[in-house]
Amino acid sequence: MTKPITAMGIMILQEEGKLSVDDLVEKHLPEFRGQRLTASREGDTVTLKKPSRAITLRDLLTHTSGLPGGFPPGLADLYATRQRTLAEAVLVSSQQPLDFEPGSKWAYCNAGIDTLGRVIEVVSDQSFEEFLATRVFRPLGMTDTACFPSEQQAPRIAGLYETKNGELVVANRPIVGPATGAKHPIPAGGLYSTAADLAKLYQVMLNAGRLDSTKILSPESVLTMTKVQTGDLPCGFVPGMGFGYGWAVVKEPQGVTAMVSSGTYGHGGAFGTQAWLDPKQDLFVILLIQRVGLQNADGSDLRRELQQLAVEAIKR
Repeated sequence: MTKPITAMGIMILQEEGKLSVDDLVEKHLPEFRGQRLTASREGDTVTLKKPSRAITLRDLLTHTSGLPGGFPPGLADLYATRQRTLAEAVLVSSQQPLDFEPGSKWAYCNAGIDTLGRVIEVVSDQSFEEFLATRVFRPLGMTDTACFPSEQQAPRIAGLYETKNGELVVANRPIVGPATGAKHPIPAGGLYSTAADLAKLYQVMLNAGRLDSTKILSPESVLTMTKVQTGDLPCGFVPGMGFGYGWAVVKEPQGVTAMVSSGTYGHGGAFGTQAWLDPKQDLFVILLIQRVGLQNADGSDLRRELQQLAVEAIKR
């Protein structure tokens, strides 16, 4: 759910002329210069070659960069411990060979979105969390949205649940470590929020970048972010999807998306959380779910049933 908000940060900086989505990543993060591509793997031997081109911010925004989606040994517990800074983690990612030629396919990539968060830091000369707070959350009155909840907010953080023997019980399997004492903001998935705060953000998106008199993005940026930028590449976790900048976009409604319009956009979270915005029907749906064990949260029966109920309620 954090990824589209990170993408909004990039678009804000583009509007200010401080970067372009067509910039090479190495323009802002020199550690990416000379990056290599995995040509072949045979046993313990990996052969590298120079990619046809360097990766761009656009590649990161659309999950088409070829950066490995996971983290190497030694950094595998990055999200669980959160004890490396964003700069440290992105430096390690920059030294990993690409899995495929940039722009040639779609592969969901947390490391790529984290890299965008680091670009925001370098270009804005602010920490990732402070940039979002000053440019998005505070102007919109999103007082319950942060990478690092306060001591007063921490007791309100929702628990995580799973099903055992047919009953819903508390799960003790966190993927993301505690925010207390953390160093890494996790631009790919570290924000805490509430339905009320997210509603303000999604109203901004449906209202061409504004909430009342508060402007966050231009109408042009909103349209650019929320249209398909991946062409005919197979994308997403359910059929009929494309990707914009940070947002999954419905190309052909079907299955769990059958009740929304073509052009609806949104994103899911780690434990079943969903948000989908349908400009044609002028509505958005927020599903706040904290469930371990959903095989595919984007395509789950839970999402289909809840979303269908929400759309039917709107129609009534």
